[in-house]
Amino acid sequence: GRIERSIRTALALRGAQVRQVLVRLDGPSEDRRGDTLSVYVGLAEGGYLWLDIQDRVTVRLLGVPIGFFAGLFGILVALAALVAVAREMRPIMRLAREVDRVGENIAPVTIAERGAPELRTLIRAVNAMQERIAALVRNRTLTLGAISHDLRTYLTRMRLRVEMMPENRHRAGAIADVEAMQALVEDTLDFAQDSFIPVEPAGTDLAAALRRYATTQNDARIVLDLPDGPVRVAMGDKALGRVIANLVGNALNYGKRAFAAIETDGTQAVLVIEDEGPGIPVEERERVFEPFHRLEASRNRDSGGTGLGLTIVRRLVDRHGGGIELDTSPRGGLAVRVRLPRAERAG
Repeated sequence: GRIERSIRTALALRGAQVRQVLVRLDGPSEDRRGDTLSVYVGLAEGGYLWLDIQDRVTVRLLGVPIGFFAGLFGILVALAALVAVAREMRPIMRLAREVDRVGENIAPVTIAERGAPELRTLIRAVNAMQERIAALVRNRTLTLGAISHDLRTYLTRMRLRVEMMPENRHRAGAIADVEAMQALVEDTLDFAQDSFIPVEPAGTDLAAALRRYATTQNDARIVLDLPDGPVRVAMGDKALGRVIANLVGNALNYGKRAFAAIETDGTQAVLVIEDEGPGIPVEERERVFEPFHRLEASRNRDSGGTGLGLTIVRRLVDRHGGGIELDTSPRGGLAVRVRLPRAERAG
């Protein structure tokens, strides 16, 4: 090692010919005076040189090498740094969780101002931002409420006047136009207001909601295949009713019949709505979720709708932690699969 090379170099400088150098370093002797360093040097002339040195070759403190204390100190510094970092990260993680809740409801989520001064400043800014957003939402909701009231009033008057017209070829078309305008206004206002309606308490029986909708519509074209027991999902009754009405209504508009079934998949319940219509091409299945987007073939007064049905459904499902998928039905039409969290394990 390094000691052997140093001895060889020193002896060579003094003109000594060395055949072999052996070095052995032992621990402290019994009298604790120091380490024992034994050096054996084989000389070229055939003799040898034996050195037995007892001294503190390694620096020790309380009988322990000083390097041990240095390593222990480094470990303690690392642990202290980890504790400090964890202490500073805890408020940041709490802030991240609280910010993630922002937008679930209209009411702002007030975050406690704790932590370092910089973090308290950030939390104060986030709380102020929530207050401003809540104020904007309240103002927009009031505006939409006023607009919807006025529009519905004038459309109702228009329809009454049209229905009082004498029977002719223009009367039926005018009534249909008014109905289309009413549907467009209702869907547009619902679409605009859905973002600001608080998430309803979870725990609605999906099977019962489907049966209730089918009974209300009293339409033989709605075919149900439901389990006997309840299937409770983490969605309020109002939102779930809107999802069912839009999906079953689309199936009836574009297909001959609507087939509704429920599947269970672990912590989720899957609502499946199928029809026998023309379906939706694969390249259009994502675009149909865009507001006011309609397929070319469906842009007519009888079945075209407003282009907001699937948009509203996706928004409601996403807000309740679910998902929606479009696929081809074995019946030849469209299959819509809506995944919703089970209420038994929700929250």
